[in-house]
Amino acid sequence: MGPTKEIHVKGELSNLKKSKKKGFRHYFFFTLKIILVIVFAFLFSIVAQEGYNFLRYRSFGVNGASMYPTLNYDVVVRNHGTNEVIHDDPSTSWQLGNYSNPHNQYLCDYGLMDQSEGFRDNLERFSIVVTYYPEDFSSDGVLLSNADLKIKRVIGLPGEEITFTADGELYVDDQYVEQPFLEPSSDRPLVPDEWYQRAKRETTNGQERTWILSDDEYFLVGDNRLIGCSSDSRDPRIGPIPSPCLVGEAVAIVGKCEMVPGQSSGLNWGSLRMPWDMVLL
Repeated sequence: MGPTKEIHVKGELSNLKKSKKKGFRHYFFFTLKIILVIVFAFLFSIVAQEGYNFLRYRSFGVNGASMYPTLNYDVVVRNHGTNEVIHDDPSTSWQLGNYSNPHNQYLCDYGLMDQSEGFRDNLERFSIVVTYYPEDFSSDGVLLSNADLKIKRVIGLPGEEITFTADGELYVDDQYVEQPFLEPSSDRPLVPDEWYQRAKRETTNGQERTWILSDDEYFLVGDNRLIGCSSDSRDPRIGPIPSPCLVGEAVAIVGKCEMVPGQSSGLNWGSLRMPWDMVLL
């Protein structure tokens, strides 16, 4: 009786240990599954959000040098027939104009703009917007068939008084406002200092000028302030832009597009940036 009882007790203890080991493994793998589900859900939400953003936002290509060096800083120009590189120097991209040569192919910035309802309510000073001009509409408000979108920076908001001094300094309602996008930056190291000096100096061609905006007008100016490089609100033929002309707010540069004047443009898929590498505007 004695030995048999001892073996029986040992057997019970042995089974208990196995049960404990099994329970530990069970909870370990159960916890691991929960962690994996959470990680998967997190990654899926990121992918879904980015997919939603691409569907929500409208794409645009920057056709011209009027927003240099913020946009099209590193544009590449090739001969459309031979594919020979004609230009790839960021230090002189501001000289390229409106990219209208039909014999060239232009590799330009490709971005996304927010067209959601109420985007105008979120605009701030120095936001970048995609817009039409009043001249792009007929007298009865119909958009003309040959109208082209423009991309410019918001300098003045509705109801403000905007003044550029003779040397290009900005005052809003008599208060001095810095213009950081017209200062040298490590993000665009090849822009010559001469460009920044000229950009401010030629903002109003050496003359102090003032504009008073209505409650439904924006003052839009291209970053490339050099004379003849940007047609914008400084031109008396254009002036402040009514709110309904604004189409969307540019939010990010996501890659490059290939443009040939007179032909449709398309995304260069090899240049597409990952979400964490997009250039936010």
